[in-house]
Amino acid sequence: MDGVRVSEEEIVVAVKAHMHDRQETRTSGRQGRTVVRKWDPGLKLIAEGYATKCIWNHNPELEDTGENLFAGTGPLDLREALEKWFL
Repeated sequence: MDGVRVSEEEIVVAVKAHMHDRQETRTSGRQGRTVVRKWDPGLKLIAEGYATKCIWNHNPELEDTGENLFAGTGPLDLREALEKWFL
């Protein structure tokens, strides 16, 4: 991760980890199937723009969209952040 920009490799890691954790916690749709999530490039641009503001709060313009906040020191460990979101 470069500042607030997410690389293509990080996108793949994030989506795979997110789907794995959802399957582990049995988040299911109406027919009992795991709901498949996919990457939204438009939402990525909104998130990156909001992150540049350095506001430690959810974006009030995204009322119907889940947001996961994470802070740490040193280089970002994306896998660590994803694990902590699912604690």
